[in-house]
Amino acid sequence: MAQIKLENATKSFGESVAVRDFTVTVADGEFVTFLGPSGCGKTTCLRMVAGFIEPSQGIVQIGDRVVSDPGRGIFIPPEMRGVGMVFQSYAVWPHMKVFDNVAYPLKIKKVPRNEMRARVEKILSLTKMADLSDRYPHQLSGGQQQRVALARALVMTPEVLLLDEPLSNLDAKLREEMRIELKELQSKTGVTVIFVTHDQIEAMVMSDRVVVMHAGVIQQIGPPSVIYRRPANRFVADFIGVANFFEVERSDSGCTLAGDPRSVIPIRVPDTMTAGRTNLMVRPEDIHIDKVRGDLPARIHQKLFLGDAILYVVDVGKTRLRVKTGAQENFEPEEPVYLTLEQAHFFS
Repeated sequence: MAQIKLENATKSFGESVAVRDFTVTVADGEFVTFLGPSGCGKTTCLRMVAGFIEPSQGIVQIGDRVVSDPGRGIFIPPEMRGVGMVFQSYAVWPHMKVFDNVAYPLKIKKVPRNEMRARVEKILSLTKMADLSDRYPHQLSGGQQQRVALARALVMTPEVLLLDEPLSNLDAKLREEMRIELKELQSKTGVTVIFVTHDQIEAMVMSDRVVVMHAGVIQQIGPPSVIYRRPANRFVADFIGVANFFEVERSDSGCTLAGDPRSVIPIRVPDTMTAGRTNLMVRPEDIHIDKVRGDLPARIHQKLFLGDAILYVVDVGKTRLRVKTGAQENFEPEEPVYLTLEQAHFFS
Protein backbone atom coordinates (compact mmCIF):
# COMPACT_ATOMS: atom_id res chain seq x y z
CA MET A 1 0.00 0.00 0.00
CA ALA A 2 1.08 3.62 -0.22
CA GLN A 3 0.69 7.09 1.19
CA ILE A 4 -0.78 9.87 -0.94
CA LYS A 5 0.57 13.39 -0.90
CA LEU A 6 -0.81 16.51 -2.54
CA GLU A 7 1.32 19.61 -2.19
CA ASN A 8 -0.06 23.02 -3.17
CA ALA A 9 -2.22 21.33 -5.80
CA THR A 10 -4.21 23.89 -7.76
CA LYS A 11 -6.61 23.33 -10.63
CA SER A 12 -8.01 26.09 -12.82
CA PHE A 13 -10.52 25.84 -15.63
CA GLY A 14 -9.94 29.00 -17.62
CA GLU A 15 -10.26 31.89 -15.19
CA SER A 16 -12.16 29.76 -12.65
CA VAL A 17 -10.07 28.22 -9.84
CA ALA A 18 -11.70 24.95 -8.75
CA VAL A 19 -9.03 23.98 -6.18
CA ARG A 20 -6.45 26.28 -4.61
CA ASP A 21 -3.22 25.31 -2.81
CA PHE A 22 -4.56 21.93 -1.68
CA THR A 23 -2.01 20.30 0.64
CA VAL A 24 -2.65 17.05 2.50
CA THR A 25 -0.87 13.77 3.21
CA VAL A 26 -2.88 10.56 3.52
CA ALA A 27 -0.88 7.99 5.46
CA ASP A 28 -0.37 4.41 4.31
CA GLY A 29 -3.52 2.46 5.25
CA GLU A 30 -5.45 5.55 6.34
CA PHE A 31 -9.11 6.25 5.51
CA VAL A 32 -9.48 9.96 4.72
CA THR A 33 -12.63 11.69 3.52
CA PHE A 34 -12.80 14.84 1.40
CA LEU A 35 -16.01 16.47 2.62
CA GLY A 36 -17.84 19.55 1.44
CA PRO A 37 -20.87 20.89 -0.43
CA SER A 38 -21.39 20.41 -4.14
CA GLY A 39 -18.91 22.43 -6.18
CA CYS A 40 -16.30 22.72 -3.42
CA GLY A 41 -13.58 20.91 -5.42
CA LYS A 42 -13.46 17.58 -3.61
CA THR A 43 -14.03 15.41 -6.70
CA THR A 44 -11.51 17.52 -8.64
CA CYS A 45 -8.91 16.66 -5.97
CA LEU A 46 -9.79 12.96 -6.20
CA ARG A 47 -9.46 13.03 -9.99
CA MET A 48 -6.06 14.70 -9.72
CA VAL A 49 -4.93 11.74 -7.60
CA ALA A 50 -6.47 9.27 -10.07
CA GLY A 51 -4.85 10.98 -13.06
CA PHE A 52 -8.10 11.90 -14.81
CA ILE A 53 -7.26 15.59 -14.32
CA GLU A 54 -3.81 17.17 -14.49
CA PRO A 55 -3.20 19.89 -11.87
CA SER A 56 -2.47 23.39 -13.11
CA GLN A 57 0.32 23.54 -10.56
CA GLY A 58 1.51 21.62 -7.51
CA ILE A 59 2.60 18.04 -6.90
CA VAL A 60 0.71 14.75 -6.54
CA GLN A 61 2.68 11.83 -5.12
CA ILE A 62 1.65 8.19 -4.56
CA GLY A 63 4.10 6.25 -2.45
CA ASP A 64 7.61 7.17 -3.56
CA ARG A 65 6.52 8.26 -7.04
CA VAL A 66 5.64 11.74 -8.16
CA VAL A 67 2.73 11.11 -10.53
CA SER A 68 1.91 14.75 -11.37
CA ASP A 69 4.13 17.81 -11.41
CA PRO A 70 3.42 20.31 -14.20
CA GLY A 71 6.48 22.33 -13.21
CA ARG A 72 8.74 19.43 -14.22
CA GLY A 73 6.54 18.08 -17.00
CA ILE A 74 5.64 14.91 -15.07
CA PHE A 75 2.28 13.23 -15.65
CA ILE A 76 1.79 9.49 -15.11
CA PRO A 77 -1.43 8.21 -16.78
CA PRO A 78 -4.18 6.67 -14.61
CA GLU A 79 -3.50 3.06 -15.61
CA MET A 80 0.10 3.39 -14.40
CA ARG A 81 -0.71 4.80 -10.94
CA GLY A 82 -1.74 1.63 -9.12
CA VAL A 83 -5.10 3.03 -8.02
CA GLY A 84 -8.57 1.52 -7.96
CA MET A 85 -11.61 3.76 -8.33
CA VAL A 86 -15.31 3.35 -7.63
CA PHE A 87 -17.67 5.93 -9.08
CA GLN A 88 -21.06 7.24 -8.00
CA SER A 89 -22.63 5.23 -10.84
CA TYR A 90 -21.46 1.65 -10.38
CA ALA A 91 -20.51 1.28 -14.08
CA VAL A 92 -20.81 -2.53 -14.04
CA TRP A 93 -21.09 -4.17 -17.46
CA PRO A 94 -24.77 -5.18 -17.90
CA HIS A 95 -24.00 -8.03 -20.34
CA MET A 96 -21.42 -9.67 -18.04
CA LYS A 97 -22.02 -11.87 -15.04
CA VAL A 98 -20.61 -10.83 -11.66
CA PHE A 99 -17.53 -13.06 -12.05
CA ASP A 100 -16.70 -11.65 -15.48
CA ASN A 101 -17.25 -8.06 -14.35
CA VAL A 102 -14.73 -8.52 -11.57
CA ALA A 103 -12.31 -10.47 -13.75
CA TYR A 104 -12.32 -7.92 -16.57
CA PRO A 105 -9.32 -5.82 -15.37
CA LEU A 106 -7.29 -9.03 -14.98
CA LYS A 107 -8.18 -10.12 -18.52
CA ILE A 108 -6.99 -6.78 -19.86
CA LYS A 109 -3.68 -7.33 -18.03
CA LYS A 110 -3.52 -10.89 -19.45
CA VAL A 111 -3.27 -12.50 -16.02
CA PRO A 112 -3.03 -16.32 -16.34
CA ARG A 113 -6.43 -18.07 -16.12
CA ASN A 114 -5.74 -20.03 -12.92
CA GLU A 115 -4.38 -16.98 -11.10
CA MET A 116 -7.27 -14.86 -12.36
CA ARG A 117 -9.88 -17.32 -11.04
CA ALA A 118 -8.17 -17.54 -7.65
CA ARG A 119 -7.96 -13.75 -7.28
CA VAL A 120 -11.56 -13.19 -8.36
CA GLU A 121 -12.89 -15.88 -6.03
CA LYS A 122 -10.91 -14.43 -3.15
CA ILE A 123 -12.18 -10.88 -3.65
CA LEU A 124 -15.78 -12.06 -4.20
CA SER A 125 -15.59 -13.89 -0.89
CA LEU A 126 -14.17 -10.80 0.79
CA THR A 127 -17.00 -8.63 -0.58
CA LYS A 128 -19.66 -11.28 0.26
CA MET A 129 -20.55 -11.85 -3.39
CA ALA A 130 -19.25 -15.41 -3.88
CA ASP A 131 -22.75 -16.93 -4.00
CA LEU A 132 -23.85 -14.44 -6.68
CA SER A 133 -20.97 -14.83 -9.13
CA ASP A 134 -23.22 -16.26 -11.88
CA ARG A 135 -25.80 -13.46 -11.77
CA TYR A 136 -26.14 -10.52 -14.13
CA PRO A 137 -26.21 -6.95 -12.75
CA HIS A 138 -29.96 -6.56 -13.39
CA GLN A 139 -30.50 -9.48 -11.01
CA LEU A 140 -28.71 -7.66 -8.17
CA SER A 141 -29.78 -5.03 -5.67
CA GLY A 142 -28.12 -1.63 -5.57
CA GLY A 143 -25.95 -2.67 -2.63
CA GLN A 144 -24.86 -5.85 -4.44
CA GLN A 145 -23.96 -3.89 -7.58
CA GLN A 146 -21.89 -1.60 -5.40
CA ARG A 147 -20.02 -4.62 -4.04
CA VAL A 148 -19.29 -5.74 -7.60
CA ALA A 149 -17.79 -2.33 -8.37
CA LEU A 150 -15.69 -2.52 -5.20
CA ALA A 151 -14.53 -6.05 -5.97
CA ARG A 152 -13.52 -5.02 -9.49
CA ALA A 153 -11.49 -2.10 -8.08
CA LEU A 154 -9.80 -4.27 -5.46
CA VAL A 155 -9.04 -7.35 -7.58
CA MET A 156 -5.98 -5.60 -9.01
CA THR A 157 -4.65 -5.15 -5.44
CA PRO A 158 -4.30 -1.37 -5.85
CA GLU A 159 -2.08 0.67 -3.57
CA VAL A 160 -4.85 3.25 -3.29
CA LEU A 161 -8.65 3.03 -3.42
CA LEU A 162 -10.52 6.15 -4.52
CA LEU A 163 -14.26 6.33 -3.79
CA ASP A 164 -16.33 9.08 -5.43
CA GLU A 165 -19.66 9.26 -3.54
CA PRO A 166 -20.22 5.50 -4.04
CA LEU A 167 -23.15 5.25 -1.62
CA SER A 168 -25.27 8.16 -2.81
CA ASN A 169 -27.56 5.98 -4.97
CA LEU A 170 -28.48 3.62 -2.14
CA ASP A 171 -31.45 3.92 0.20
CA ALA A 172 -30.89 4.94 3.82
CA LYS A 173 -30.74 1.42 5.28
CA LEU A 174 -28.40 0.11 2.57
CA ARG A 175 -26.14 3.13 3.00
CA GLU A 176 -25.80 2.40 6.70
CA GLU A 177 -24.95 -1.25 6.01
CA MET A 178 -22.45 -0.38 3.29
CA ARG A 179 -20.66 2.13 5.54
CA ILE A 180 -19.94 -0.68 7.99
CA GLU A 181 -18.93 -3.11 5.26
CA LEU A 182 -16.68 -0.59 3.51
CA LYS A 183 -14.82 0.19 6.71
CA GLU A 184 -14.46 -3.51 7.49
CA LEU A 185 -13.22 -4.21 3.97
CA GLN A 186 -10.63 -1.44 4.23
CA SER A 187 -9.48 -2.80 7.57
CA LYS A 188 -9.02 -6.31 6.12
CA THR A 189 -7.17 -5.20 2.98
CA GLY A 190 -5.14 -2.37 4.54
CA VAL A 191 -5.62 -0.29 1.39
CA THR A 192 -5.20 3.48 1.58
CA VAL A 193 -8.59 5.11 0.96
CA ILE A 194 -9.72 8.56 -0.14
CA PHE A 195 -13.49 8.85 0.10
CA VAL A 196 -15.37 11.79 -1.41
CA THR A 197 -18.81 12.73 -0.09
CA HIS A 198 -21.06 15.65 0.80
CA ASP A 199 -22.71 13.48 3.48
CA GLN A 200 -21.34 14.48 6.87
CA ILE A 201 -22.63 11.30 8.55
CA GLU A 202 -20.64 9.12 6.15
CA ALA A 203 -17.56 11.20 6.81
CA MET A 204 -17.94 11.09 10.60
CA VAL A 205 -18.68 7.36 10.79
CA MET A 206 -16.03 6.01 8.43
CA SER A 207 -13.01 8.32 8.47
CA ASP A 208 -9.74 8.33 10.35
CA ARG A 209 -9.50 11.99 9.33
CA VAL A 210 -11.74 14.42 7.48
CA VAL A 211 -10.67 17.18 5.09
CA VAL A 212 -13.42 19.81 5.08
CA MET A 213 -13.49 21.91 1.90
CA HIS A 214 -15.30 25.05 0.79
CA ALA A 215 -14.92 26.95 -2.48
CA GLY A 216 -11.82 24.95 -3.42
CA VAL A 217 -9.95 25.66 -0.18
CA ILE A 218 -9.30 23.40 2.82
CA GLN A 219 -11.09 24.71 5.90
CA GLN A 220 -9.97 22.11 8.46
CA ILE A 221 -8.27 18.71 8.65
CA GLY A 222 -8.65 16.41 11.64
CA PRO A 223 -10.29 13.37 13.22
CA PRO A 224 -14.12 13.45 13.11
CA SER A 225 -14.41 14.15 16.84
CA VAL A 226 -12.13 17.19 16.59
CA ILE A 227 -13.89 18.52 13.50
CA TYR A 228 -17.22 18.24 15.30
CA ARG A 229 -16.22 19.42 18.76
CA ARG A 230 -13.58 22.03 17.84
CA PRO A 231 -14.55 23.48 14.45
CA ALA A 232 -11.96 25.86 13.03
CA ASN A 233 -14.44 28.41 11.73
CA ARG A 234 -18.10 29.19 11.28
CA PHE A 235 -18.37 27.33 7.97
CA VAL A 236 -17.11 24.06 9.51
CA ALA A 237 -19.34 24.49 12.55
CA ASP A 238 -22.38 25.07 10.37
CA PHE A 239 -21.64 22.35 7.82
CA ILE A 240 -20.79 19.57 10.29
CA GLY A 241 -23.74 18.51 12.40
CA VAL A 242 -26.49 20.81 13.60
CA ALA A 243 -25.54 24.19 15.06
CA ASN A 244 -27.37 27.05 16.73
CA PHE A 245 -25.93 30.50 15.98
CA PHE A 246 -26.99 33.70 17.70
CA GLU A 247 -25.50 37.12 18.31
CA VAL A 248 -24.12 37.97 21.75
CA GLU A 249 -22.40 40.92 23.37
CA ARG A 250 -19.57 40.79 25.85
CA SER A 251 -20.37 41.71 29.46
CA ASP A 252 -18.48 41.76 32.77
CA SER A 253 -20.08 38.46 33.82
CA GLY A 254 -19.74 36.68 30.46
CA CYS A 255 -21.98 37.68 27.60
CA THR A 256 -25.58 38.57 26.89
CA LEU A 257 -27.93 38.03 23.98
CA ALA A 258 -27.54 40.92 21.55
CA GLY A 259 -30.01 43.64 22.41
CA ASP A 260 -31.00 42.10 25.75
CA PRO A 261 -28.55 43.11 28.54
CA ARG A 262 -30.59 41.19 31.14
CA SER A 263 -30.07 37.80 29.45
CA VAL A 264 -26.67 36.98 30.97
CA ILE A 265 -25.04 33.75 29.76
CA PRO A 266 -22.43 32.75 32.36
CA ILE A 267 -19.99 31.20 29.92
CA ARG A 268 -16.25 31.80 29.68
CA VAL A 269 -15.45 34.43 27.07
CA PRO A 270 -12.14 34.00 25.20
CA ASP A 271 -9.52 36.62 26.01
CA THR A 272 -9.29 37.40 22.31
CA MET A 273 -12.92 38.45 22.16
CA THR A 274 -13.15 42.24 22.16
CA ALA A 275 -16.10 44.34 23.21
CA GLY A 276 -19.04 44.36 20.85
CA ARG A 277 -21.16 41.76 19.13
CA THR A 278 -20.05 38.35 17.96
CA ASN A 279 -21.61 34.97 17.13
CA LEU A 280 -22.05 32.17 19.62
CA MET A 281 -22.47 28.60 18.38
CA VAL A 282 -23.88 25.80 20.48
CA ARG A 283 -24.82 22.25 19.51
CA PRO A 284 -28.41 21.14 20.29
CA GLU A 285 -27.16 18.38 22.60
CA ASP A 286 -25.04 20.90 24.55
CA ILE A 287 -28.06 22.79 25.85
CA HIS A 288 -29.65 21.56 29.06
CA ILE A 289 -33.37 22.18 29.40
CA ASP A 290 -35.18 22.32 32.75
CA LYS A 291 -38.60 23.34 34.05
CA VAL A 292 -37.31 24.97 37.24
CA ARG A 293 -33.80 26.44 36.86
CA GLY A 294 -31.29 27.59 34.26
CA ASP A 295 -29.55 30.63 32.82
CA LEU A 296 -31.99 31.67 30.11
CA PRO A 297 -35.78 31.72 30.38
CA ALA A 298 -37.34 30.23 27.25
CA ARG A 299 -40.54 28.79 25.83
CA ILE A 300 -41.09 25.56 23.92
CA HIS A 301 -42.20 26.27 20.34
CA GLN A 302 -42.20 22.79 18.81
CA LYS A 303 -41.55 19.17 19.80
CA LEU A 304 -40.16 16.65 17.28
CA PHE A 305 -39.87 12.95 18.18
CA LEU A 306 -36.72 11.33 16.71
CA GLY A 307 -37.04 7.84 18.18
CA ASP A 308 -34.05 7.73 20.54
CA ALA A 309 -34.19 11.49 21.19
CA ILE A 310 -36.47 14.51 21.07
CA LEU A 311 -35.66 17.74 19.26
CA TYR A 312 -37.25 20.85 20.75
CA VAL A 313 -37.48 24.16 18.94
CA VAL A 314 -37.23 26.76 21.70
CA ASP A 315 -37.69 30.53 21.74
CA VAL A 316 -35.39 32.66 23.87
CA GLY A 317 -36.82 36.13 23.35
CA LYS A 318 -36.53 36.66 19.60
CA THR A 319 -33.87 33.94 19.25
CA ARG A 320 -34.95 30.46 18.18
CA LEU A 321 -32.77 27.50 19.20
CA ARG A 322 -32.83 23.75 18.66
CA VAL A 323 -32.36 21.59 21.76
CA LYS A 324 -31.82 17.83 21.66
CA THR A 325 -32.66 15.71 24.69
CA GLY A 326 -33.14 12.07 25.58
CA ALA A 327 -36.44 10.46 24.58
CA GLN A 328 -37.48 10.27 28.24
CA GLU A 329 -37.62 14.07 28.55
CA ASN A 330 -41.10 15.55 28.29
CA PHE A 331 -41.84 19.20 27.56
CA GLU A 332 -44.85 20.45 25.65
CA PRO A 333 -45.34 23.37 23.20
CA GLU A 334 -45.88 26.76 24.89
CA GLU A 335 -44.44 25.45 28.16
CA PRO A 336 -42.00 27.87 29.92
CA VAL A 337 -38.56 26.37 30.57
CA TYR A 338 -34.97 27.37 31.38
CA LEU A 339 -31.87 26.70 29.31
CA THR A 340 -28.24 26.23 30.33
CA LEU A 341 -25.47 26.27 27.70
CA GLU A 342 -22.98 23.57 28.67
CA GLN A 343 -20.48 24.10 25.81
CA ALA A 344 -20.27 26.84 23.20
CA HIS A 345 -17.93 28.38 20.63
CA PHE A 346 -17.37 31.98 19.55
CA PHE A 347 -16.99 32.96 15.90
CA SER A 348 -16.52 36.40 14.44
